[in-house]
Amino acid sequence: MAYDSKRQRIVVFGGLGGGLVLRDTWEWDGTAWTQLAVTGPPADRLGHVMAYDSTRNRSVLFGGLDAISHTLGDTWEWNGSMWTQVSDFGIVPCVFASLAFKGDGVALFGGASGAASDPAAKVLGSTWTWNGRNWTLRQDFGPSPRFAHAMCYDSKRGTLVLFGGFISLQPEATVADTWEHSEGP
Repeated sequence: MAYDSKRQRIVVFGGLGGGLVLRDTWEWDGTAWTQLAVTGPPADRLGHVMAYDSTRNRSVLFGGLDAISHTLGDTWEWNGSMWTQVSDFGIVPCVFASLAFKGDGVALFGGASGAASDPAAKVLGSTWTWNGRNWTLRQDFGPSPRFAHAMCYDSKRGTLVLFGGFISLQPEATVADTWEHSEGP
C-alpha cells in the first residue's frame, strides 16, 4: 500500500484475499475503493513492498513471493493509470522488506531471500536506493538483518525511521528496536 500525495489516493496491489494470492490494483479516494488495472506486475504476489516517490510522482513496487513461493526481484511503477516494469535486475530478490520515500527517491532495507520454508533462505540487512532508473547498494552497516519490519520517512527531520521486525526465519526471534538514517548534514 502507498499513498499517492499528488492524486490524493491510496494505492494497493496484490496480496491475499479469500485464501488466494491476488494481482489486482485498487485505489481509495477517501470515500470509495475503485479497482483500476486488470494488468500489472505478473505473478500473483504477496510480501512485496510499495512506496510513493513524490519527486517522480510514481508508486514503486518491489519484490515479494509469487503463488508458488518463488522470490521476486522485479521493480514496477504505477503512474495512476498503468503499471510499467522499470527493472528486473540489480538488487537481491526478497520478500517482506521495507520500502519508503526518503526525500529524493526510495530506500529499501532488509527482507528475506526466500520463504521461511526454504532452507536456503537468509535474512537480509542491506540498504538499497532507487532513483527511477537504477538500484544502488548504499551501506552494509546499521540495523541488524531483518524482515517484516516497518519503515517510514520523517519529512520534517529528513530522516528514515525503522522499527522492529524478525531477525531470523523463526517467528519468536523478534526485535523492538528503533533506527534512524539521515543523509543530510
